[in-house]
Amino acid sequence: MELIKKLSINTLTLLRVPLTILFILLFINKNNVLQLIVLSLIILTDFIDGRIARKLCIQSKLGSILDPYCDLFFVLCTSILFNIYNLVSITYTFILIFKFAEFNITSYYAGMSSNKIPFMFDKVGRVVTALYQGVPFVVVIPFLSQYCSAYISFLIIGTLISSTLRISNLIHTKVYKSYNE
Repeated sequence: MELIKKLSINTLTLLRVPLTILFILLFINKNNVLQLIVLSLIILTDFIDGRIARKLCIQSKLGSILDPYCDLFFVLCTSILFNIYNLVSITYTFILIFKFAEFNITSYYAGMSSNKIPFMFDKVGRVVTALYQGVPFVVVIPFLSQYCSAYISFLIIGTLISSTLRISNLIHTKVYKSYNE
């Protein structure tokens, strides 16, 4: 029964992949209402998969790996789509890739890869991730799109703060640990 529950949660997480592809098709075909519905479903699946897993005590290493990679698939695909349509700067896409690489590298060096949860999560990073997931809403909602550049500038600043905190915390932890050994 626990295996079925874990599979259900992981399936919920993986739903973001076909939903992202559906969003791209809807965006290309300019179906605004359905775009917003699909975007909302993507965010909803991201919001509830981990909460359900924690509530039912069925977190898995696979689930904790799938979640950030499905998030990356969503934000990277939409970023590239918006680059193609000149709606966001290519700089945004490079910053996004940098942030995900930093997240993986700092998690690895923090020793999280050997744990049940392979990534190191922090509150600032969670906020930044939510901001990345908000970009498609800002781009496709007409009255918000005028603020897209400001939103992305704020997001880039948040990314730099988050990465600086993660790297400095990692260095501090490693130096402190080696000093006490």
